Amino acid sequence: MPHDRIGGNSVSGRVPPIGDKRKLSSGEGGTGACVSSGMMLGPSTTSPMASGYASLLTKRRNGSRSPDPSPNLFANVRNASRRLISPLWIVTFASICLVVSGLLVWHTLLRTPPMIWRVPDVCGYKSILYDTNVTQRIPPGNYFIAANVHDNEKTLPHLLHQLKRVVDIIGDPSRVYVSIFESGSTDLSKEWLYMFADVLDAKNVSNSIVTSDLRRLLHEHRIDFLARVRNKALEPLFQSKQSGFKADYVLFVNDVFMCAEDLIRLAQRVSLPETDMACGMDFEFDPDHSYSTEITFYDTWVALDLAGNFLSSMYPFFGRTHDRDRLLRSEPVPVFCCWNGMIAVKAAPFYEGIRFRSESSGCRASECTLFCKDMWNAGHGNILIDPTVAVAYDHAASGHLAVSPARGIGTFKGDPFAPVKFTEGKPSDFMCHGLSGSGRHPNMVKKRVKTF
Repeated sequence: MPHDRIGGNSVSGRVPPIGDKRKLSSGEGGTGACVSSGMMLGPSTTSPMASGYASLLTKRRNGSRSPDPSPNLFANVRNASRRLISPLWIVTFASICLVVSGLLVWHTLLRTPPMIWRVPDVCGYKSILYDTNVTQRIPPGNYFIAANVHDNEKTLPHLLHQLKRVVDIIGDPSRVYVSIFESGSTDLSKEWLYMFADVLDAKNVSNSIVTSDLRRLLHEHRIDFLARVRNKALEPLFQSKQSGFKADYVLFVNDVFMCAEDLIRLAQRVSLPETDMACGMDFEFDPDHSYSTEITFYDTWVALDLAGNFLSSMYPFFGRTHDRDRLLRSEPVPVFCCWNGMIAVKAAPFYEGIRFRSESSGCRASECTLFCKDMWNAGHGNILIDPTVAVAYDHAASGHLAVSPARGIGTFKGDPFAPVKFTEGKPSDFMCHGLSGSGRHPNMVKKRVKTF
């Protein structure tokens, strides 16, 4: 077997170990000789590995403790780094990261199921965003707060907490009366109301928290039943002599996600002498697309402009140009009728005998529509929608309204005590979408009916 000789020692297919100080023999194999599987490589076939080993051993011989890599190697690495990690690559990578992060945040905040939003935090957000000296300035007078409850355990914890905040902002317990009528709930609604009654009692706030098994009869018309339970919630108001409480304003709330500041804003509006009733606007996510980010106006069955036409569910909601202009400026819009999740109304019409009712002849309109009609005919028709007050029927829509409001909606802009000019009278007729039989939703042909 051929032998290579390095420093006088015979080796077979191996290189001296690191640290071996023996000299390479320049006469045998030349300066470029290398061991490769026991074969001799001449000067014309010098291997890069051989050069590397030779350089390494030379440095070791001279006392160097580290190898001396080829300068060309460092140069190649530096050049490759410049090509791979250029400023353009850094900017591109950072841009991609920002876009991906933005998409993840958008998907998380706007397209996730409703429970992603913690609505008490939304109300805290509103408290920080707007001047509490304005949003929590309750006008003088006595307030009757009313609500109906039926299987509302999901909304009640939040709703009752916000009603407690309203009571706290009013301050004097003698100025407020709370009446809630619950009917036939099969969830935990009754238990929530029991606890709320204890809270009101502890605050010395007069209240009537009634739980019952009252349900709609098999063949009872829905409007008949709704008018009945709304009047049940108002009974302590009608019986002011027995209750000893005389109200100036009525705040009537549906099962919505709202903030105390929303209800107080409506109270501020209705405290003006020229205003009889004020509503906000209620919203939900597009019901036809469960993960849609499109917010739609909900109460299109009741809300009517001063031409007697329904509002649209889609932004900007109003059909008349000057109504849309007021919306875009976040100004109150006079209307023929509204409810929209909650209202503030002067108490005088109730003391004069107006009640919620149904109508068997003509068009079977909502009890709220008929309430507006009776208000107009009794001379209390100065009704407005304040678009800065926005409430919702689920957590997700409420959070969306707070962090991403449409122009003119839910922003608390403007002075709530600024006078509103009511220059138009009531329309001669209005659109009615009747509800037949014992159904839940309007199902009859829309038609115009007289306002008197």
